[in-house]
Amino acid sequence: MADVGVDVHIDLTGFNKKLNPSNFKRGSNAMLNQMLMDMDQFVPKKKGTLRFVGHVNTGSSQLVWQIPYARRQFYGPSLWKGKSKMTPRQRRWWFGVGINQSKSGSHYTTPGTGPRWDLKAKAKYSKQWAEVFVKGAGLDK
Repeated sequence: MADVGVDVHIDLTGFNKKLNPSNFKRGSNAMLNQMLMDMDQFVPKKKGTLRFVGHVNTGSSQLVWQIPYARRQFYGPSLWKGKSKMTPRQRRWWFGVGINQSKSGSHYTTPGTGPRWDLKAKAKYSKQWAEVFVKGAGLDK
């Protein structure tokens, strides 16, 4: 059997332009902004404060709600299940003002809102978020 010499040259300049880190960062920021807008409807709204403080931290590529009670609202009652280290102040807040329990058993005053608003939005909008990332990163061309 004879050896046949094949010389292959692959030009990756266009490929490298599309896959550079700045394109991924731009796509990531576009997706995070879209995620923030889509999650807004699921964030608990009593006075609206929690919805207004949500923002994108571009340095760490995270969505942030930086307000003292945001963690409590995000994780809901399950945060304290099995834990007895609740301070008296936390107990007063949680069983007094923090939960507005209606007859239906809902802990939130606005229907459709509640803990883990990220998972509710993900179930509904994850396909659109992927499309926004691809478009923002310039990978759709």
